[in-house]
Amino acid sequence: MGAPSIVSPSNRIVSINPASAVPLGDVPDMTADEVRAVVARARAAQRAWAEVPLAIRCKRVAKFADVLMERAEEVIELLTKE
Repeated sequence: MGAPSIVSPSNRIVSINPASAVPLGDVPDMTADEVRAVVARARAAQRAWAEVPLAIRCKRVAKFADVLMERAEEVIELLTKE
């Protein structure tokens, strides 16, 4: 289960570290129509991604993996706090 969250007065959902009550980050609190629009943009992006040649996609995913491994401690710390 993720960290508790609250909706702030600025219409943002704030993720809270349950152990310390310190805010970890926030995301917009969207309406159903806003979520549908974001999903539509993601689907369009996926279609564009599918047109990228496989070898290039593989290189980009490998680069992502490299960056993720470089920042593994930071990612692990954040996941632990959540």
